[in-house]
Amino acid sequence: MLKIQLLVLLFFWCGILHCQPRIFGTVSGYDSNPLPDAVVTVFQNGVPVDSLRTDKIGYFAFDCLSLVPDAAYEIKVVAHCFDCPSIHFTLTDTANVLLGDMSFSCMKWLHCYKADNTAYFGEQDSKTILNFEVGQLKDLMTEYPTMIIEFSLYQFPEEKERLGKKRLETFRKLLKKEGLDFTRIQFNPEIHYYRPDQLTETQLKSGIFGIVKSM
Repeated sequence: MLKIQLLVLLFFWCGILHCQPRIFGTVSGYDSNPLPDAVVTVFQNGVPVDSLRTDKIGYFAFDCLSLVPDAAYEIKVVAHCFDCPSIHFTLTDTANVLLGDMSFSCMKWLHCYKADNTAYFGEQDSKTILNFEVGQLKDLMTEYPTMIIEFSLYQFPEEKERLGKKRLETFRKLLKKEGLDFTRIQFNPEIHYYRPDQLTETQLKSGIFGIVKSM
């Protein structure tokens, strides 16, 4: 009886809603090398409905999507330092539709900027920011007006959480003083600590690291 109920539920989920692996493909550069960790997003009428990252061979697969007839869809890829095309399509009927083998070939920017614009701190210090080019960050945000950056703090295991919060506040004050657009800057609230294997690396410092979330 339970097996029959599960089959009925499966039919309802995958039959009526047409839930099946229907969108998959690969992302690579013009040199055919795969692009891992690229963000692939499906938009329905301009609204994002699902997003994932490519694996180490540049492959992605949306395992469960409910597509609506006559809706405008877009599949967009964002990869650091690459310009990727988008795919647009509209379906008149979503029954038994399988959109597979989609291939995105991305062009690398001629002058690729450094992604981790990092603000370093001395051990147990929260007031002095070392080796951070705020002017470079301002130039990048001007050159790429839709770019969003997220900053995360990493520090040594013996350093207190309170110290980390002070470092983040010092960094925020610097960006605010320089008039940066905080609607395009995100801060990860979690304070990260270096792992034991990372502590063996040379010249390791506590710091606030920036990564590009989207272009």
